[in-house]
Amino acid sequence: MCLIEGVTLAGVDEGRGRVAGLTMLQGRIFVVRSDPSRQLVTEYDHQVSLTAVRDITVTGMDDSVLSMTSCVTNQCLYVGDDNWNVFKISINTSSIKSWKVGDWPLGLSVTRDCNVLVTCYWSSVIYEYTTDGSLIRKISLDESHVSEPTHTVEWTDGQWLVCHRGPVAGVSVVDSSGRVVVSYRNNKDNKVFNAPVHLIVTNNESVVMILDCNNNRIMTLNRTLTHSSELNLPTELNGPRCMYYDELNRRLYVGELYGQQRVIVFDNVL
Repeated sequence: MCLIEGVTLAGVDEGRGRVAGLTMLQGRIFVVRSDPSRQLVTEYDHQVSLTAVRDITVTGMDDSVLSMTSCVTNQCLYVGDDNWNVFKISINTSSIKSWKVGDWPLGLSVTRDCNVLVTCYWSSVIYEYTTDGSLIRKISLDESHVSEPTHTVEWTDGQWLVCHRGPVAGVSVVDSSGRVVVSYRNNKDNKVFNAPVHLIVTNNESVVMILDCNNNRIMTLNRTLTHSSELNLPTELNGPRCMYYDELNRRLYVGELYGQQRVIVFDNVL
Protein backbone atom coordinates (compact mmCIF):
# COMPACT_ATOMS: atom_id res chain seq x y z
CA MET A 1 0.00 0.00 0.00
CA CYS A 2 1.29 3.50 -0.88
CA LEU A 3 0.20 7.10 -0.27
CA ILE A 4 -1.30 9.16 -3.08
CA GLU A 5 0.20 12.68 -2.83
CA GLY A 6 -0.71 16.11 -4.15
CA VAL A 7 -4.10 16.75 -2.48
CA THR A 8 -4.63 20.30 -1.18
CA LEU A 9 -7.15 21.80 1.26
CA ALA A 10 -9.53 24.21 -0.49
CA GLY A 11 -12.30 25.03 2.03
CA VAL A 12 -14.09 24.07 5.24
CA ASP A 13 -17.59 24.48 6.68
CA GLU A 14 -17.88 23.62 10.38
CA GLY A 15 -20.50 22.59 12.91
CA ARG A 16 -24.31 22.42 13.06
CA GLY A 17 -24.57 18.64 13.41
CA ARG A 18 -23.12 15.38 12.16
CA VAL A 19 -22.78 15.32 8.37
CA ALA A 20 -24.82 12.36 7.12
CA GLY A 21 -24.85 13.09 3.41
CA LEU A 22 -23.65 15.50 0.75
CA THR A 23 -23.99 15.78 -3.01
CA MET A 24 -23.93 18.26 -5.92
CA LEU A 25 -26.63 19.42 -8.35
CA GLN A 26 -26.67 22.40 -10.72
CA GLY A 27 -23.17 23.26 -9.52
CA ARG A 28 -24.37 23.67 -5.93
CA ILE A 29 -23.55 21.60 -2.88
CA PHE A 30 -26.32 20.06 -0.74
CA VAL A 31 -25.63 18.86 2.80
CA VAL A 32 -27.85 17.01 5.26
CA ARG A 33 -26.92 16.73 8.93
CA SER A 34 -28.24 14.64 11.82
CA ASP A 35 -29.51 17.38 14.13
CA PRO A 36 -32.40 16.98 16.64
CA SER A 37 -33.52 20.57 16.06
CA ARG A 38 -33.41 20.59 12.25
CA GLN A 39 -35.06 18.44 9.60
CA LEU A 40 -33.31 20.30 6.82
CA VAL A 41 -31.18 19.98 3.72
CA THR A 42 -28.86 23.00 3.31
CA GLU A 43 -27.90 24.34 -0.11
CA TYR A 44 -24.56 26.10 -0.66
CA ASP A 45 -23.99 28.36 -3.67
CA HIS A 46 -20.19 28.24 -3.83
CA GLN A 47 -18.26 25.04 -4.30
CA VAL A 48 -15.25 26.12 -2.22
CA SER A 49 -16.29 28.79 0.30
CA LEU A 50 -19.55 26.90 0.99
CA THR A 51 -21.87 29.87 1.49
CA ALA A 52 -25.32 28.69 2.65
CA VAL A 53 -28.15 30.16 0.57
CA ARG A 54 -31.24 28.23 1.73
CA ASP A 55 -32.58 25.43 3.87
CA ILE A 56 -35.10 22.95 2.49
CA THR A 57 -37.42 21.68 5.21
CA VAL A 58 -38.11 17.94 4.85
CA THR A 59 -41.38 17.36 6.68
CA GLY A 60 -41.59 13.91 8.25
CA MET A 61 -37.85 13.21 8.13
CA ASP A 62 -36.38 11.74 11.30
CA ASP A 63 -33.70 13.84 12.99
CA SER A 64 -31.34 10.87 12.63
CA VAL A 65 -30.43 10.98 8.95
CA LEU A 66 -28.41 8.17 7.38
CA SER A 67 -27.60 8.98 3.77
CA MET A 68 -28.14 11.19 0.73
CA THR A 69 -27.60 11.12 -3.04
CA SER A 70 -28.87 13.01 -6.09
CA CYS A 71 -30.08 12.53 -9.66
CA VAL A 72 -29.17 15.00 -12.42
CA THR A 73 -31.88 13.76 -14.80
CA ASN A 74 -34.71 14.09 -12.29
CA GLN A 75 -33.20 17.13 -10.56
CA CYS A 76 -33.83 15.72 -7.13
CA LEU A 77 -32.23 14.61 -3.90
CA TYR A 78 -32.82 11.31 -2.11
CA VAL A 79 -32.41 11.14 1.68
CA GLY A 80 -32.65 8.06 3.92
CA ASP A 81 -33.54 8.30 7.61
CA ASP A 82 -33.56 6.16 10.76
CA ASN A 83 -37.30 5.43 10.42
CA TRP A 84 -36.65 3.42 7.23
CA ASN A 85 -37.89 6.19 4.92
CA VAL A 86 -36.47 7.40 1.63
CA PHE A 87 -37.41 10.97 0.71
CA LYS A 88 -37.34 12.33 -2.84
CA ILE A 89 -36.88 16.12 -2.80
CA SER A 90 -37.21 18.27 -5.92
CA ILE A 91 -34.58 21.03 -5.80
CA ASN A 92 -36.64 23.21 -8.17
CA THR A 93 -40.00 23.06 -6.40
CA SER A 94 -39.03 21.66 -2.96
CA SER A 95 -41.84 19.12 -3.37
CA ILE A 96 -41.34 15.95 -1.32
CA LYS A 97 -42.33 12.33 -1.85
CA SER A 98 -41.39 9.46 0.46
CA TRP A 99 -41.67 5.70 0.74
CA LYS A 100 -40.79 3.01 3.25
CA VAL A 101 -37.98 0.51 2.75
CA GLY A 102 -37.37 -2.81 4.48
CA ASP A 103 -34.59 -1.75 6.84
CA TRP A 104 -32.05 0.95 7.70
CA PRO A 105 -31.31 2.79 4.39
CA LEU A 106 -27.66 3.30 5.29
CA GLY A 107 -26.46 3.88 1.73
CA LEU A 108 -28.10 5.48 -1.32
CA SER A 109 -26.92 5.82 -4.92
CA VAL A 110 -28.40 6.35 -8.38
CA THR A 111 -27.95 3.96 -11.31
CA ARG A 112 -27.27 4.83 -14.96
CA ASP A 113 -31.02 4.37 -15.60
CA CYS A 114 -31.79 6.90 -12.84
CA ASN A 115 -33.12 4.31 -10.42
CA VAL A 116 -32.33 4.45 -6.71
CA LEU A 117 -30.19 1.81 -4.99
CA VAL A 118 -30.96 1.49 -1.27
CA THR A 119 -28.48 -0.49 0.85
CA CYS A 120 -30.13 -1.92 3.97
CA TYR A 121 -27.65 -2.65 6.74
CA TRP A 122 -29.33 -5.09 9.13
CA SER A 123 -30.96 -7.38 6.58
CA SER A 124 -28.00 -7.35 4.11
CA VAL A 125 -30.32 -6.48 1.23
CA ILE A 126 -30.02 -4.07 -1.70
CA TYR A 127 -33.26 -2.66 -3.12
CA GLU A 128 -33.57 -0.97 -6.50
CA TYR A 129 -36.49 1.47 -6.89
CA THR A 130 -37.77 3.75 -9.64
CA THR A 131 -37.51 7.46 -8.99
CA ASP A 132 -41.02 7.40 -7.52
CA GLY A 133 -40.45 4.45 -5.18
CA SER A 134 -41.74 1.45 -7.15
CA LEU A 135 -39.67 -1.64 -6.36
CA ILE A 136 -37.71 -3.05 -9.32
CA ARG A 137 -35.61 -5.69 -7.63
CA LYS A 138 -34.37 -7.02 -4.32
CA ILE A 139 -30.85 -8.43 -4.03
CA SER A 140 -30.28 -10.57 -0.96
CA LEU A 141 -26.56 -10.77 -0.27
CA ASP A 142 -24.82 -14.04 0.56
CA GLU A 143 -24.18 -13.23 4.22
CA SER A 144 -21.51 -15.89 4.53
CA HIS A 145 -19.38 -13.56 2.37
CA VAL A 146 -21.02 -10.10 2.54
CA SER A 147 -23.03 -8.80 5.51
CA GLU A 148 -23.65 -5.44 7.20
CA PRO A 149 -23.46 -3.58 3.86
CA THR A 150 -23.10 0.18 4.07
CA HIS A 151 -23.17 1.43 0.45
CA THR A 152 -23.71 0.06 -3.05
CA VAL A 153 -23.04 1.48 -6.51
CA GLU A 154 -23.79 0.06 -9.94
CA TRP A 155 -20.82 -1.74 -11.48
CA THR A 156 -20.95 -3.33 -14.94
CA ASP A 157 -22.75 -6.23 -16.65
CA GLY A 158 -25.50 -6.57 -14.04
CA GLN A 159 -23.09 -6.43 -11.12
CA TRP A 160 -22.89 -4.23 -8.05
CA LEU A 161 -20.01 -2.89 -5.97
CA VAL A 162 -20.69 -3.08 -2.21
CA CYS A 163 -18.69 -1.95 0.80
CA HIS A 164 -19.45 -3.95 3.93
CA ARG A 165 -18.40 -4.44 7.54
CA GLY A 166 -19.08 -8.15 7.84
CA PRO A 167 -18.33 -10.94 8.13
CA VAL A 168 -14.96 -9.40 7.17
CA ALA A 169 -14.67 -5.70 6.30
CA GLY A 170 -14.05 -5.04 2.62
CA VAL A 171 -15.33 -4.15 -0.84
CA SER A 172 -16.96 -6.79 -3.04
CA VAL A 173 -18.49 -7.09 -6.50
CA VAL A 174 -21.71 -9.13 -6.37
CA ASP A 175 -24.05 -10.39 -9.08
CA SER A 176 -27.83 -9.97 -9.24
CA SER A 177 -28.24 -13.06 -7.04
CA GLY A 178 -26.09 -11.54 -4.30
CA ARG A 179 -23.14 -13.91 -4.89
CA VAL A 180 -19.61 -12.55 -4.65
CA VAL A 181 -17.71 -12.26 -7.95
CA VAL A 182 -14.51 -10.68 -6.63
CA SER A 183 -13.56 -9.08 -3.33
CA TYR A 184 -10.87 -7.02 -1.60
CA ARG A 185 -11.09 -7.44 2.14
CA ASN A 186 -9.17 -7.75 5.35
CA ASN A 187 -7.23 -10.91 6.10
CA LYS A 188 -4.90 -11.97 8.89
CA ASP A 189 -1.93 -10.28 7.21
CA ASN A 190 -3.66 -7.22 5.78
CA LYS A 191 -6.06 -5.12 7.89
CA VAL A 192 -6.91 -2.40 5.37
CA PHE A 193 -10.44 -1.49 6.48
CA ASN A 194 -12.11 -0.84 9.82
CA ALA A 195 -15.49 0.61 8.83
CA PRO A 196 -15.87 1.16 5.06
CA VAL A 197 -19.01 3.29 4.74
CA HIS A 198 -19.08 5.03 1.35
CA LEU A 199 -17.96 4.34 -2.23
CA ILE A 200 -17.17 6.47 -5.25
CA VAL A 201 -16.36 5.06 -8.69
CA THR A 202 -14.75 7.44 -11.19
CA ASN A 203 -16.49 7.84 -14.54
CA ASN A 204 -13.97 5.71 -16.40
CA GLU A 205 -14.21 3.11 -13.61
CA SER A 206 -10.44 3.06 -13.22
CA VAL A 207 -10.45 4.08 -9.54
CA VAL A 208 -12.67 3.23 -6.58
CA MET A 209 -12.54 5.49 -3.51
CA ILE A 210 -13.61 4.03 -0.15
CA LEU A 211 -14.30 6.09 2.95
CA ASP A 212 -12.96 4.16 5.95
CA CYS A 213 -14.74 5.88 8.86
CA ASN A 214 -13.09 4.43 11.96
CA ASN A 215 -9.62 4.60 10.41
CA ASN A 216 -10.29 8.26 9.49
CA ARG A 217 -8.97 7.89 5.96
CA ILE A 218 -9.84 7.42 2.30
CA MET A 219 -8.54 4.38 0.44
CA THR A 220 -8.45 3.78 -3.30
CA LEU A 221 -8.65 0.52 -5.24
CA ASN A 222 -7.84 -0.21 -8.85
CA ARG A 223 -10.44 -1.50 -11.33
CA THR A 224 -9.72 -5.16 -10.62
CA LEU A 225 -9.80 -4.71 -6.82
CA THR A 226 -6.28 -6.04 -6.44
CA HIS A 227 -4.27 -3.03 -5.24
CA SER A 228 -5.01 -0.40 -2.58
CA SER A 229 -3.53 3.04 -1.83
CA GLU A 230 -4.29 5.74 0.72
CA LEU A 231 -5.05 9.36 -0.18
CA ASN A 232 -2.55 11.54 1.67
CA LEU A 233 -4.81 14.36 2.94
CA PRO A 234 -3.51 17.71 4.26
CA THR A 235 -5.75 17.55 7.34
CA GLU A 236 -6.80 14.74 9.67
CA LEU A 237 -10.36 13.45 9.37
CA ASN A 238 -12.63 12.79 12.35
CA GLY A 239 -15.24 10.14 11.64
CA PRO A 240 -15.70 10.73 7.88
CA ARG A 241 -19.17 9.51 6.89
CA CYS A 242 -19.85 10.64 3.32
CA MET A 243 -18.15 12.12 0.28
CA TYR A 244 -18.80 13.48 -3.20
CA TYR A 245 -16.28 13.67 -6.05
CA ASP A 246 -16.48 16.45 -8.65
CA GLU A 247 -14.43 14.66 -11.28
CA LEU A 248 -14.37 17.57 -13.75
CA ASN A 249 -12.64 19.83 -11.22
CA ARG A 250 -10.79 17.02 -9.38
CA ARG A 251 -12.48 18.23 -6.19
CA LEU A 252 -13.50 15.98 -3.30
CA TYR A 253 -16.01 16.85 -0.57
CA VAL A 254 -15.95 14.91 2.72
CA GLY A 255 -18.43 15.15 5.61
CA GLU A 256 -17.57 14.28 9.23
CA LEU A 257 -19.58 12.79 12.09
CA TYR A 258 -17.36 13.87 14.99
CA GLY A 259 -15.22 16.74 16.27
CA GLN A 260 -15.94 19.93 14.36
CA GLN A 261 -18.36 18.02 12.09
CA ARG A 262 -16.88 19.65 9.02
CA VAL A 263 -17.61 19.57 5.33
CA ILE A 264 -14.07 19.63 3.92
CA VAL A 265 -13.17 20.50 0.33
CA PHE A 266 -10.02 18.99 -1.20
CA ASP A 267 -8.52 19.94 -4.59
CA ASN A 268 -6.17 18.09 -6.95
CA VAL A 269 -7.66 14.68 -6.13
CA LEU A 270 -6.63 11.85 -8.49
